Amino acid sequence: MNLKYMIFLPFIVIALSFITDFYTWQGIKTIGNYFANESLAYYLRFIFWSLAILVPTGLIVGFASAKFSTEQNLILRIFVNVFFAYTAAKLSFGVFLLAEDLFRLLFASFKFLFAESGLRSFTFISRNIILSSLGFLSFLLMIGVFVHAVFVNSYNFKIHNIKIEFEHLPASFDGFKIVQFSDFHAGSHSNIKKLTKGIELLNSLDADVLVFTGDMVNHKADEFEEFSDVFNEINPEFGKFSILGNHDYGDYVRWENESDKEENVQKLIELQTKAGFKVLLNENTIITKGNDSIFIAGVENWGHKFVKKGDLPKALVGIPDEAFVVLLSHDPSHWDLEVKNNLKRIDLTLSGHTHGFQFGIETKWFKWSPVQYVYKEWSGLSEHNGIYRYINRGFGFIGLEGRVGIRPEISVIELVSLSKL
Repeated sequence: MNLKYMIFLPFIVIALSFITDFYTWQGIKTIGNYFANESLAYYLRFIFWSLAILVPTGLIVGFASAKFSTEQNLILRIFVNVFFAYTAAKLSFGVFLLAEDLFRLLFASFKFLFAESGLRSFTFISRNIILSSLGFLSFLLMIGVFVHAVFVNSYNFKIHNIKIEFEHLPASFDGFKIVQFSDFHAGSHSNIKKLTKGIELLNSLDADVLVFTGDMVNHKADEFEEFSDVFNEINPEFGKFSILGNHDYGDYVRWENESDKEENVQKLIELQTKAGFKVLLNENTIITKGNDSIFIAGVENWGHKFVKKGDLPKALVGIPDEAFVVLLSHDPSHWDLEVKNNLKRIDLTLSGHTHGFQFGIETKWFKWSPVQYVYKEWSGLSEHNGIYRYINRGFGFIGLEGRVGIRPEISVIELVSLSKL
């Protein structure tokens, strides 16, 4: 997303917020009128419209004071979180109001069609206090859900264990363990103590290889500087590898000149190298175990509607046709549009980027997130003609400082060789 669109985004969002305010107010007003208590009605009106004005004002002040810089801005952080919670709560309330309005419309239409008084009969019945009260309870419940998302779920890491069988995997690599994390977003974190525990959890998983699949920072390389030493303590037997994501290029902030922007990218690469990562920039590396070898390739970001610096042919140079290949590619759209139909077989692609929208529902039987309307596959394992892609839900967060339903993820991917059988 281009910076110029980001400038206008808050104002578009605020306009939509006021639309939901006026709709939600219909339910709040019904509750106040039902109790016929002037004092209650006054306080409900005062609290509701105060919030309706305060939340978007806080967003504007936060964005203005940040001046699109990369510094942590307390006002902006607070009001972004409040805005997400408040908007979700209003939408939850709106579901009840919308259901009621559909019934009121049908009832009014029925009267209009069958009553003799003509157009004068087209009137809406009053709102029902029960539905308005249920909507208000859902409003309060959604606020509670977001409080939990910010204060509990943001660092409530979930380990996903995945076994994938390959006929093509050399026997020596049977049981080979790849630990993947993605979307660290160093600039978003304020609770370093909890974050460090997550990094220590990465270190405890006995990985053969640790891979990071992009977006180490939000904007600037400096965000990662304080974490270099912590990551340097993680030393898997076969190394650590990383790639760049769309946020790692500094595209979402203003720079004095293009040279400063390029220097920022180089600094981030140097900091990751200092932390022990080999940063794969459209290149590959060989891993040897016993008499067998596999290749890990990494492309720079290649995303639909995002920066395209990835060069897949270049990343695969020198890899034999018969070799087993693991590709690191930040944006999952790359697999759909280039990788899965590539002439050179790529056995496993590891991606991130979506965060699962940091909002959704995942159960054994049901899976939903708003991000699915942008990315058909947005988390977990996909297969196409015997090759696989895994999409990590992200280690960190951006925007909302929390996660509703979609917990931060560490993926433990075990490769299983069918050739040994």
